[in-house]
Amino acid sequence: MVDVVGLIRVQLRRPKAARTTTGADTRYRPKHRLERLTVVQVRARDADHQRQPGPVGHHVERAGSPDLYAADCPVRPIYDDITSRWATLVLTTLMTRPHRFSQLAARIGGISEKMLAQTLRALTRDGLVNRTVVPTVPIQVTYELTALGTDLTPHLAALVTWVSRHTSTIQAAQAGYDADIPIPPAVANRR
Repeated sequence: MVDVVGLIRVQLRRPKAARTTTGADTRYRPKHRLERLTVVQVRARDADHQRQPGPVGHHVERAGSPDLYAADCPVRPIYDDITSRWATLVLTTLMTRPHRFSQLAARIGGISEKMLAQTLRALTRDGLVNRTVVPTVPIQVTYELTALGTDLTPHLAALVTWVSRHTSTIQAAQAGYDADIPIPPAVANRR
C-alpha cells in the first residue's frame, strides 16, 4: 500500500528568497506568498530520499518504486489485466492444469469467446500465460501458466477464497445499504 495522504495532498511551502538586482544593489528579498506544489513536484522533491513512515498501519512506499495511484504509473495496465473481471477466473482455472480455449470457455460460465480471447491475449502479453500451438488439423492451442503466473495464482486463489467465505456478509451489507438508499436505475438494471 502507499501513503495516499502524502501523495494526493497538495503541499504548501514558502519558496526560497528571490534574488533581485536594482542597479548596483544586489540583495535578497523574500517572497511572502505561498507557492502550491503539485503531486508530481512533491514526488520529484522526495525522490532523493526514502519517505518517513506514515501513520500506524500504513505502509509507505520507498522512493523510486512505482506509484500505483499515479495516472502514468507503468504498473497500472498490468494491474488492470490481472484484476479484471475475467482474468482472476482464467488464472485460477489454469492453476489446476493446462486448458484449451474451449475448455476454458466451458469452465468459466458467462464469458464470451471475444472476452476470453482478449483476456488470454493480455495475460500472455504480460507473461503470465503461455500459449502453445500444436500444428495439427484443426490447430490445437493450449494455455498454461508460466513461472510468473504460477507465482501469482496462490495470491489470487486466496482472494477468491476470501470472497467465497465473506459473500453472505457482503450481500447482507449490500442489502442494508440498498434498504437505506434508493437504488440508482443503472444499478437496478444489473439485477
